[in-house]
Amino acid sequence: MTRPPRAVPPAAADWLDLGAGWLFAHVRDAVVVVDAQVGTIRLWNPAAERLFGYSQQQILGHPLELLMPELLALPNGRALAAIAGLPGPVQLRACHQSGASVQIEATFSQLTARGGEGDFMVVVVRDASERSLAEQQRHSLMREQERRARAEAIQISAEREIAERRRSERALLDSEEQLQQALATQRFLDEASNRLAGSIDFETTLRTMARLPLPRLAEACIIYALDEDQTVEGVAASHLDPTQELALEPLLDHRRRSLSGTVLGEHSQLVTSSDEPGWNLVASIVAERAILDGLHLRSAILVPLLGRGPILGLMLLGSTTDKRWALADLALAEDLARRCALALDNARLYRTAQHAIHARDQSCRSPLTSCGRRCRD
Repeated sequence: MTRPPRAVPPAAADWLDLGAGWLFAHVRDAVVVVDAQVGTIRLWNPAAERLFGYSQQQILGHPLELLMPELLALPNGRALAAIAGLPGPVQLRACHQSGASVQIEATFSQLTARGGEGDFMVVVVRDASERSLAEQQRHSLMREQERRARAEAIQISAEREIAERRRSERALLDSEEQLQQALATQRFLDEASNRLAGSIDFETTLRTMARLPLPRLAEACIIYALDEDQTVEGVAASHLDPTQELALEPLLDHRRRSLSGTVLGEHSQLVTSSDEPGWNLVASIVAERAILDGLHLRSAILVPLLGRGPILGLMLLGSTTDKRWALADLALAEDLARRCALALDNARLYRTAQHAIHARDQSCRSPLTSCGRRCRD
């Protein structure tokens, strides 16, 4: 069994009246009732007075556009009808009595009074200034973040471009440096070939070979020329310091001895200051070792002089520092050694030819000398 609806007291029914009732007076939102025909304000609650600054006596009878000038932008006579057709609240900029601008959110509803007294428009207004300010701040923050993001992107792009440009410049400089080094190396080798071609005398060639690496590759150079039996047949030595070069002269007399077979490989060998066996490979004689110790060499390269047949000799390139021999140094030393080996081979062939000519001349001269003696007798 259902209960009958509870009767509403007459006093409560008065609250629902759109006139100057208790509900109209105490609602927190500003409420403005406008005559829909002429657009003038007919009712004005206390909340509207607090929001816009006008008392009821000051505002009644004035057009709604006084509070909301943006409504003037709509065609005449159609402002309220056009806005009333919108489904939700409208964001507008209103004017306070003091002239200040107030951001509001207004909802328009059409209403027909009881008894056919006319059509009205009920406008419920809320102050949206704080929300608008927060929205503006949010948009401002978003714009600032976007600006910073763009600035950071531009900076990153610029930094990348600068880094790429610097890499390109370094690569260009490295290429230029490598080109200059290659040209300098080629000039060095061309000059060495020209100097080696200046003489085919065996001893002169040895002395030239000993001076070629200085100072580009080493501070001291010793050349050991080997015969077919791998016996030392010639020695030449050179040093940047003339005093030290004089100390190397006793090496020139150390001939007719064999170098260690370990030395006579086809590959260059690096000798450091602590490589005692490495120094002994060359200076196997005590006197030679004393001479090399006097040079205070701390590192050296042993480069074989390779010819068409057996090894033609050995080139020792020494430094008084713990020099880190680069691959480029080793390649240059081996290229120089090949040119020296060719010159040494030519000098040896020339020396052999000269000995053959001298022997032939001696053999031809001997019969003539004997014949002349018999004729005198």
